[in-house]
Amino acid sequence: MRTLCLWTEKLKIGIQFPDEIRDTIENTIFSSHLRQQSNGFNKKYIIQKEKEKYLLIKENKIINRNRKLHNIVYSLESRIIEDILKANRNKLILHSACVIFQDSAYLFIGNSGTGKTTISLFLTSQGWEFAGDEFALLNIENYQVTPLIRNVILKNELELEKFLPHNCNKYKISEDLAFINPNCLKKISKIKSYPISKAFFLTKNRTISIRKMSQTEVIQNILPFIYNPYRLRKKLLNILENLVKTIRFYHLKIKHPLNLNKAETIYLIEKLTGDHP
Repeated sequence: MRTLCLWTEKLKIGIQFPDEIRDTIENTIFSSHLRQQSNGFNKKYIIQKEKEKYLLIKENKIINRNRKLHNIVYSLESRIIEDILKANRNKLILHSACVIFQDSAYLFIGNSGTGKTTISLFLTSQGWEFAGDEFALLNIENYQVTPLIRNVILKNELELEKFLPHNCNKYKISEDLAFINPNCLKKISKIKSYPISKAFFLTKNRTISIRKMSQTEVIQNILPFIYNPYRLRKKLLNILENLVKTIRFYHLKIKHPLNLNKAETIYLIEKLTGDHP
């Protein structure tokens, strides 16, 4: 059996598993957070094989039993996400991609399918640092963000391979589903706190446009993208009021980055990083 530690700012999670599935674990479960460590965990998961089935065990209880390893991987990842979000319940957790440019964070907020993964991989291919395409953990004291870098999941999105380095292998676990180990990307952020430069609400469009949002508009639109509004309870309105005073929010309408020509790419990056887009 092999043991790895999934390290985050608030939590250290042990994962023990048979050596034969090492490649699967290291390429699917928060790869950039994994460390060689065999003790000192807050929580621990064990994967065992019993006859023809894999068992997922937590605190001496079997929580999943399945013949297919990828179903165990799904279950383990979802449990770990739940653990991490609970450990960060005093932070504002946004459904957002995060990329780093010149040591400042840029957030891209949106529902599934609006292009969070696409724009984060696109900007990483342009030299920005990848900091996750799913979660942004905001400290409500200073409104800085700590990356939580989940492995990129591609679902029949072969066109996104254009934004990946040539040596970046997909780890396929089914015909239409593959994991990308973020460690293979051109640049990846450090696991530390970053000041937030700007945040963008994403909308797909045929052209590029960026519009600054009013504070009232942001508060009206951001609630569906907060994972933990009920945990923050009475503090939430005050947190959001301070958030919109601290961070500049914009509405970004964007065509698929694969369809951008060189001039449009330059224009987009200038608008994202400029003082007055």
